[in-house]
Amino acid sequence: QWVETNTANVVIQLNASLNQQNLDNLRENLTTKLKQIIPNVDWRITQFQQSKNSAGLETVSTTAQARVPSSELLNLRQKAQKISKPGETFTIADIDYSPSLQDVEQAQAQLRATVYDQIQAELVKVNQIMVNQDYFVHRIDFVNEVSNGSFQARGKVMMNTTRSNAQS
Repeated sequence: QWVETNTANVVIQLNASLNQQNLDNLRENLTTKLKQIIPNVDWRITQFQQSKNSAGLETVSTTAQARVPSSELLNLRQKAQKISKPGETFTIADIDYSPSLQDVEQAQAQLRATVYDQIQAELVKVNQIMVNQDYFVHRIDFVNEVSNGSFQARGKVMMNTTRSNAQS
């Protein structure tokens, strides 16, 4: 089953060359600047590298990411350019439409419920046809594969029969 999602993981990169005062200001206001590009999301700083260049300025490379509703993805590059300034450039590094863990887990739960319902229906049929055989499901193994937004579950069902007169 294809896992649907209405969000994308957006990665924004900041490259800057700053003096110490502007570096301190950047650290304090980075999330505020990111919210100027996409407001109302939870930005996470995933990388922050800092070094001093030959001119004595601090060179900073920072990466931030957030899960963003699809409706907020319009004109991201223009918004990033708008808040960029000389010595401080924001760029959209990646937009990944892969489903979130929550989306995948929700799809898995729905598929498991479908499999359970199908198994129960088959057990009812089998036990109606094979009277006094008492078929039941011994085990269900789910194998999860997540690839390119798709989720496939294969339920391995082992049916055993018990007989009241069977001896082991």
